[in-house]
Amino acid sequence: DSGHMLCIELDANIKLGKNIINGDPHEISSNGRLLLSLVERHNLVVVNATNKCFGIITRMKILKNVTEKSVLDYFIVCQNFYNLIISMIIDEERKSVLTKFTKRKDKTYITESDHNPLIMEVNVSWNTKIKVDRSEIFNLKNVECQEKFLQYTNNSEILTKCLINRDVKHGGKLGIKI
Repeated sequence: DSGHMLCIELDANIKLGKNIINGDPHEISSNGRLLLSLVERHNLVVVNATNKCFGIITRMKILKNVTEKSVLDYFIVCQNFYNLIISMIIDEERKSVLTKFTKRKDKTYITESDHNPLIMEVNVSWNTKIKVDRSEIFNLKNVECQEKFLQYTNNSEILTKCLINRDVKHGGKLGIKI
């Protein structure tokens, strides 16, 4: 136990299927099998598949003659993080759905996401008195910084090691200065 925890929320666009997610209207997909293999190899938990999850359908798209319902979005966590979870809610009632508002020629258009929000309540606390110096590590609007970021992420493990070890060579920050 390194003291690190893992919490991933993702729109995986894969189906784990009704054998994993009770009430999922689909069978597991080939990419679902790949994700499930990764989860099992690393002893992770798909929170959607536990009794801490309330709700099932994470994406609902209304077409002319049919409504597509799928489970495509997941919270995947390590065992230690799972112990901190109070609940996970899939907002199937769409009370808090992400919405885009655009205005053109004095008319407002409203577009709601076809994904239902995933809301997780976690029992964590932290010391708010500890101040961490924050600085911009990569300005991804700058072409030179984009190229350096690409080099660091494709040709070395320097960012990964820094994130895992909070390596003092890099100032203990989550990244590296360029």
